Amino acid sequence: MHSRIAVTMGDPAGIGPELCLRLIDTPLDRGVRLVIVGSGSVLRAVAERLGIADAMAAIPIVGSADPASVTAAWSTSGTVPLIVDLGPDAERVRAGAVDAETGRASFEYVERAIELALGGVVDAVVTGPIHKEAWHAAGVPYPGHTELFSERTGAQRTCMMLTSEAITCSLVTTHIGLADVARAIDSERIRTVIELTGHAMQRLRGRPPRLGVCGLNPHAGEHGLFGYGEEERVIEPALAAARTAGWNVEGPLSADTAFTPDQRRRFDAY
Repeated sequence: MHSRIAVTMGDPAGIGPELCLRLIDTPLDRGVRLVIVGSGSVLRAVAERLGIADAMAAIPIVGSADPASVTAAWSTSGTVPLIVDLGPDAERVRAGAVDAETGRASFEYVERAIELALGGVVDAVVTGPIHKEAWHAAGVPYPGHTELFSERTGAQRTCMMLTSEAITCSLVTTHIGLADVARAIDSERIRTVIELTGHAMQRLRGRPPRLGVCGLNPHAGEHGLFGYGEEERVIEPALAAARTAGWNVEGPLSADTAFTPDQRRRFDAY
């Protein structure tokens, strides 16, 4: 059975085109089928500048992200990656420049990829790097991918998880200023992130995960010495509720010692 993955190119003026070309040129598992949603013109131009134009020669290009068009193209492309070309033309793109046009384009790539996923054409979406300032310049009302995916999928509960082989962290807040964080957290939100992280890690690890929750203030507040008692008022009630629900969770952890090698071996995620 094939795994069908949509990859968005990211901002055409950024590093995304190079990343997509590297992906095209990388041997993948035979069960993986890719569709890159971006600009065929930009990919061709970047490939020529890098001297790897041959990598693009056999790649089918589709001019529409309509699910029927993508499905039909896949039926004849085999395991070769597929490119959905939504523009802009390479001549309109200035590499490294923050521009409303490329911001709008990168936003459209994500929207079309989400539609392919919701329509069952692809199983997952991988997003290339965007420039949030370019999104703002284009009038896009979302501060980042997380908020866009949350709204478009109609998900009642979401959080951002950053994961690698070495460490996994989920964020209670996203895309707000540091000065706003203390006002943005509450026990319900923290418990939601604990539960979402727990379910995700259980699927990835195949066993009940061990979770660590960081405090907000230096040294986890030192019982009110730093901050305004957020650990006691907000974080600890969330931990208590999570433990009652059966999660193996510890905290609030002092952030200056939470991520030492020994601690990282103790926890599956933070």
